Amino acid sequence: MQMVSRLLRVMKVATTETQRVQRSEWRQVSIENETGETERRVERSEYGEGRRKATSHSSFLSPLSYRSFSLSDERGITLVEELVAVAILGVLGVALIGALSTGSLGARTVSLEVTARNIAVAQMEYTDHQANQAPPVTYSSIAVPDNWSVSSAAATVVGRDSNVQKISVTVYHQGNSYLTLEGFKVNR
Repeated sequence: MQMVSRLLRVMKVATTETQRVQRSEWRQVSIENETGETERRVERSEYGEGRRKATSHSSFLSPLSYRSFSLSDERGITLVEELVAVAILGVLGVALIGALSTGSLGARTVSLEVTARNIAVAQMEYTDHQANQAPPVTYSSIAVPDNWSVSSAAATVVGRDSNVQKISVTVYHQGNSYLTLEGFKVNR
């Protein structure tokens, strides 16, 4: 019997709390502060037992998600959470370093290709302006930067006039063939 009466009291308290929450009313209030600016706030009023209790908070909070926060409610960060955060930062750091490295290698490759192309075009123009020699012949080379070398060779074009030569310019970087450019030279 005693247990039943205790259960009834708990149910009565729960019912009273539910009714109190249902009687709550939210409304928006505009308040003018000392500087003359209007501040908008959301206010909850509870009506019950002949008294009014008002609670307010800034308007950026939704009335349905209102909750009071205090430092005493916070537990702090656990070691596992901190280790997960450090691991995520580590993975992001490795990804960033990898991306920077790839970008650097790509930029170096483009730089080498541009240099080789410029050397080949310059050598082709230089060969075109030199006096015509009977093929097969190797024309003199232009001055190139360190670790680069260039050669240009002429060959007869089969089935054409003897005044037309096929020029092959090969650019070497650190002793390895890097680019070959071919064109024609006409004796004018």
